[in-house]
Amino acid sequence: TMSTLYIFDFDDTLAMTDSHVRVIRPSGQVDRLDSREFAKYRYSPGDELDFSEFTRASGTLIDNTVIEMQGAIDRYGIENVFIVTARAEGQPVSEFLQSFPIRVPEVVATAGSAGKAPWLSRKLLMYDYDQVIVYEDCRKNIKMLKDVVEAFNEEMSADIKYSAVCILPDGGQELIESKIRKLIRSILLSL
Repeated sequence: TMSTLYIFDFDDTLAMTDSHVRVIRPSGQVDRLDSREFAKYRYSPGDELDFSEFTRASGTLIDNTVIEMQGAIDRYGIENVFIVTARAEGQPVSEFLQSFPIRVPEVVATAGSAGKAPWLSRKLLMYDYDQVIVYEDCRKNIKMLKDVVEAFNEEMSADIKYSAVCILPDGGQELIESKIRKLIRSILLSL
């Protein structure tokens, strides 16, 4: 049977959250950055980062993505669907989502985006997946997770398909498909 691993990011993917990181500059100036702004933030010497707001989760659900997550749970089972967040704590995310009438899969907190790659590597080693589908608002993470799957395929002579859906700032979706390109290439080669 085909087994598919679904990975959903949380902030700006499943929910538009109002949590901010506070950057306290040496001058005493405080900048509040939302998760998109923080993804682009570059550290300057003397900056202090305050993540205390990220210990709570509140905001509004992004319905399209939540519907896709519920569909993935229906089709592939809740044990193959994960919310993988760069936050340091998963519990506020679980509690926020459980306040809605939806099924909430396991929440994995990786304390920084870079932690998503080793988590995925371990998953691929432990379970026999044919396909990985990622929902993310950050193209850098989409590419990083794609690199993990491609490296795994190379090392293990596997053929796990990877596809990703990029969640846009307005909550819309953009399909980033590697399968479509492969299909077109194979059709062109057979002509």
